[in-house]
This record gives sequence, structure tokens and C-alpha cells, in this order.
Amino acid sequence: MPMINLIPYLIIHSPSGQQNTFELRDISYSIGRLPENQIALTEDPDHQITRIKHCTLTRNKGQWIISDHSTNGTQVQVDQTLYDLHQSEIARQSGTVIQIGPWRLTFHDPNTTRKSQRQPQSSPPLPVPSEGKFIYKIAHATLYYQSTGQRQPIDCRPQVNQMLTYMAQRNLDNQGEPIVCHYQDLIEAIWQNEENHNSLEINGLAREIRKILQQYSPETDPNHSLKTIRRLGYLLNISCEW
Repeated sequence: MPMINLIPYLIIHSPSGQQNTFELRDISYSIGRLPENQIALTEDPDHQITRIKHCTLTRNKGQWIISDHSTNGTQVQVDQTLYDLHQSEIARQSGTVIQIGPWRLTFHDPNTTRKSQRQPQSSPPLPVPSEGKFIYKIAHATLYYQSTGQRQPIDCRPQVNQMLTYMAQRNLDNQGEPIVCHYQDLIEAIWQNEENHNSLEINGLAREIRKILQQYSPETDPNHSLKTIRRLGYLLNISCEW
């Protein structure tokens, strides 16, 4: 009788249509754009994939966990349910589809016992609970609060969104790392050529942003999420997406 291969594997579909099979023989894998990752997704014309460790795939107590560490997030489809992971994690089962930028990875585990068609379909695994996070998405000009994979949009007045948009763009231009935004640059980004605006108005917007953060997540330190850099300006320390 021929031996049956029971090694879990990924079927990897590239943006150009190529398909490869990758066997999961180790217990942990880093997935990202550069070749330094164990699973390198090098074809990324729109730069959606983080260079190192966009996400990780780890086996723990017989279960495979995918953890997102990126700026743009990872989509995971379990049965017919789509989860939008952003710096959170979820347990996977055989047949799970992972979407990372333009790449699609389908997970298969031959060790999984197939369910009888006669049995009621069980609910898909829920994301592993994680602390809520704030995300600013530039394309939507919207601040979100995300908890357990669900994003809740937060209404902000235009000047607040303009300030957050500029600061998020600066972070993303800096490889996703928070960077100081100076008072004068913030004034120009918000009011452009209008005159008679000053740093006191920026301070007022900063207080408004912190109040919003505190309202949606009382456990969040708003002074950490939006840091005051004395005599210079502010630094936005939340997740940012294009």
C-alpha cells in the first residue's frame, strides 16, 4: 500500500497566475515581500505587502495560527466567512484561504478529519481575542476602531480627518514608522493657504483626537497614541493604511 503524505501544505497563487505547492514541515513561517522570509511573496506591484513578516504562520498544539503584523492587514476566509485581520490572529482549518495583497494562499491539512455531509455545519473559528486597535485608512479618510476582527468607523469633523490623514501619510512614507509632524506642516496640511492659523489650533485638534480615542477605548492611553513632541508638534502612534 502506498504511503499517504500527511504533511500540511499551502497552494500559493501569484498575481501573474503561477501556482506552487509549499509543504509546512516546520512549526513557524514568516511571510513577506523580501526573500528573507521563509515564504516570500516578491511580486507586489502596488507595494501592499510588508517587506519582512507581513504575517506569520505558526503551529501550536496541533493547530495552525495565522498572525498579522502588517500595515495593510491580511484577509482570511474560513468556510464562507471573511475575516479582516489587522495585527491580530486567527486559527485556521483545512481549506482556509489567505489573501495577502494580490497573492492567494490556500491551506490544506491532510490530518484533518472531514466532516460528514449529514452533520450540521459547525461555526467557523472565531479570531483569537486581542486588544482593540485604532486604524486610520487614508483612502477612506476614516478613523476606525477594530476589535476581534471587526472595524467600526468613527465620525470625525473635517479638520480632525485632515490632520490624521497628513500624519498617517507621513508615517507610511516613513516605512510605516511613526514620525514627528511639525506644527507648521500640520497647519499647511489642514488650512493650506489660509492665514492666521497657529499652533494653538493644532493643540485643540490634538485634544479632540485624544478625547475620541478615550471615548472609544477607555483602556487606551491617548497621550501615547498621539504623542506631544514639545515645541515641535505631534507624533501619531496608531496603525495606518493607504
